[in-house]
Amino acid sequence: MDKELTKILMFMIFFVVVVVLLWVMPNKKINTIGKFLTSLLQVLPITKIAEACISYFKSKNASKAE
Repeated sequence: MDKELTKILMFMIFFVVVVVLLWVMPNKKINTIGKFLTSLLQVLPITKIAEACISYFKSKNASKAE
């Protein structure tokens, strides 16, 4: 199998497992996870992470073109 296809398949399986786990979980625990994620996202500098990812992929694509 192609490496890219394998990566995509792994992500899809992971997300299906996460959805099933959230489906089975009681509402109190889901609310706790939601509160944790919102507090985590408020702390992380998301724009800086996005800018770093964008510049990384731009430099990666530029090196492939050469």
